[in-house]
Parts: sequence; structure tokens; C-alpha cells
Amino acid sequence: MRSSPGGRGRLRPRAAGPARETHPARFEKPHLHPIYSTPGRPDLRPSGQVRDNGTQGAQRMKNSRFYIGLVGVAMVVTFLIWTGFDKAMVYYLTPVELMAKVAEDDTFHDIGVKVSGRVVKGSYQAEGAFEHYFSVVDLARDDASFRVEYRDILPDTFSDETEVVIEGRFRRDGVFEATTVLTKCGSRYEAMPEEMAG
Repeated sequence: MRSSPGGRGRLRPRAAGPARETHPARFEKPHLHPIYSTPGRPDLRPSGQVRDNGTQGAQRMKNSRFYIGLVGVAMVVTFLIWTGFDKAMVYYLTPVELMAKVAEDDTFHDIGVKVSGRVVKGSYQAEGAFEHYFSVVDLARDDASFRVEYRDILPDTFSDETEVVIEGRFRRDGVFEATTVLTKCGSRYEAMPEEMAG
């Protein structure tokens, strides 16, 4: 009803018309994936775990390859370190010990060694400035000696009956092929403090 212009507070009845149809409120249910029950996230399983759609498998394979490569690199580095250490390691022997080693193991001829001994008196021979031949004997046993070949300049203090330390390889023909020759001269070093004191 509506109020009329002439009457205050009175409502005029509304004109009759066709009745409106009323429908109950309708709510759309969210669409659920037939397998995965989380709305809007088909990549989630009902338990909440992310579906493995191939990316996780690829990542696991990538990680496994990475660790395999890492182990391979570590093995190579370890091998290089070990072989380098083995090559850098030099035995320090006497003539008696050297001869005992090569008698036990023939491959010891191919191993670099250092030998301490004494130059046999009268054994030194030279052919030019870079070819030297002499014999070295054990400091404790005169029956243990061998021939030495050295192709470089000898130290100034080298002479007969000088104590030397030679580095090289003991060949299968019984000759020591030296790459380094060092001399021991105790009197020279003993005289140095006296000269400095004077």
C-alpha cells in the first residue's frame, strides 16, 4: 500500500499483478577432480602430498647424477694425490740397503733413491765437463760398492774419498745413474764459525 496525497499515514493498496516466483538460494559446489580431492589444486593428493608429475623424478635423477659425479671426482683427485706422493717419495739408503732391495724386488731398479756413501779413492774418471764416472762404497762395509755415472757439473768440493749423497736410479746393469750429487765436507763447515769469529 502507498500513502495517498489526501490522506496522511494511510497506505494505498498496490495494484494486483501476477505473482512472482520465488526460488531457494542455490550454491555452486566446487568442482572436484575425480582423483584429487583438493579444490583448485589438482597436483595435491588427498593426503596432502604433491603429485609426482615427473619433475620430482627428474630432480632426483639430477641429484643422483650429481652425487655420482662428485664421488668420481673425489676418486680421481685421491688417485692423483696418491700417485704424485708415491712419485715424490724418495728412499734414503746406504749401498748395502740398496743392493738388498734390488735383490728382493727387481722393480726397485725403476724407483728413484738417495744413497749416502764415500767416493772410492782413485775411481774418478771424466770425459769433458759433463761426463763423470766414479765408484761409491758403503761407509760401514768396504765390500758394498757400485759404479756411478753423472752427466752434469760436479760440486767444487768433490774429490776422492769425499762423502757424497747421490740421487737417481740403480740400473739393472749394476751402474747407478745419478741425477744429483751432493758432497759432505765437515772440515769446511767446521772452519766457518772460526772465520766468522775472527
